[in-house]
Amino acid sequence: MSRSEAGGDSLLGGASWATLSEFIQIGAGLVTTIALARLIDEVAVAVVAAGLSMHRLVQPLLALGSSQLAVRAVAKGDDASLIVSRVLTTVTAGSIVGSLGLGLAGSIVDLGVSPAVLMLLGASEGLAVATVGSLVALAEALKRAAVGTALKLTSAAVRLCAVGFAWLTGVESVLGWSAWIGGAGVVTAALAAMYALRRFGLVVRPSRWSREDAREGSLLAVNTSAQSGLADIDKALLNGIGNEQAAGHYAVSYRIISLAYVPATALARSQLAEFFRLGADRTAVRALARRLGWIGGAVGLAAGLGILVAAPLIPVVFGDAFEESVRLARLLAWLPIVKSVQYFWANLLTGTGRQKQRVAALVSAGAVNACLNLVLIPTQGVEGAIIATGVSELGYLAALYTLGRRATGDREW
Repeated sequence: MSRSEAGGDSLLGGASWATLSEFIQIGAGLVTTIALARLIDEVAVAVVAAGLSMHRLVQPLLALGSSQLAVRAVAKGDDASLIVSRVLTTVTAGSIVGSLGLGLAGSIVDLGVSPAVLMLLGASEGLAVATVGSLVALAEALKRAAVGTALKLTSAAVRLCAVGFAWLTGVESVLGWSAWIGGAGVVTAALAAMYALRRFGLVVRPSRWSREDAREGSLLAVNTSAQSGLADIDKALLNGIGNEQAAGHYAVSYRIISLAYVPATALARSQLAEFFRLGADRTAVRALARRLGWIGGAVGLAAGLGILVAAPLIPVVFGDAFEESVRLARLLAWLPIVKSVQYFWANLLTGTGRQKQRVAALVSAGAVNACLNLVLIPTQGVEGAIIATGVSELGYLAALYTLGRRATGDREW
């Protein structure tokens, strides 16, 4: 019986569902940013982006790489009910610790974001995103990508309801905005957990990751956290040591750019289990990575060209105050090409058991990015952040290319 006959997803079908779920999530985030920009101003956008960036750096570590561990556990044949139990327990505990920890840190050190806002955003970025993300990864690994899309749709619906209420009540502060978004995060996490349990017919029972899983999860968590740091540290630093208005413009342009590599992200995520399955076969995993890499690069190129053409629409959507975001989006139009190719070479390293090498390359790129931002932002402003992004992202791609060749023994890449 074929996979499709068994009710699972083909490569194209799984990727299509995953792409739809990514667009739903990114689209909801885009609407949220538009509403925030329209209701308050570009400084509020910068503050919220900085707060979310901090959570994206910390929360994956506390969640112990649960989304990737769920995929790995499915590939090993672990019982789905145990996987869900582990995911929900780990993510919930991690999000609580992360929210309280960042709030405490914000009360001791000036992070550019108030402690109350940090804790409220933790319910959104930590609890909701981590819970939904882990359950979606599990659904896709089980070849039930439609379930993952339903989870993302539920999350988006709750988020948009919160945005609607914030709009109707005329929220005028970042704190008030964060309260609505944080409340939506708690509701989202609860609904997602109940939906997944009912859809899979599972019962939560006490379970925890094995020591081997914990060690592997730690590497996966560092990888996810470093990836977030590579992508988001510039936003936090621009808000803290740069110009707040420029940070808001940069956050909006980056939000637009993030839409451009959704298809490649979704395809990479939907095929992660396949990389694990083929990891021992160097020829097969190499062929998969090369094929998907060409697809991702082509999609990224088309998306980059689309950004160059459509960038003038940004102030139409976000407001006249964001005219500067047009120029910044065009300066970042190359990024979807690089990111879209990175994903598959990175997955090759993970699937062939070289997660440590992937993490080392990513952490190194993140460190370079952070150091360059600290040096360039005070003198070059937002252009310095773009230069730092270019150097670090291209360096990471080069490292993945070299490590991928070594992992597969391929001399023709």
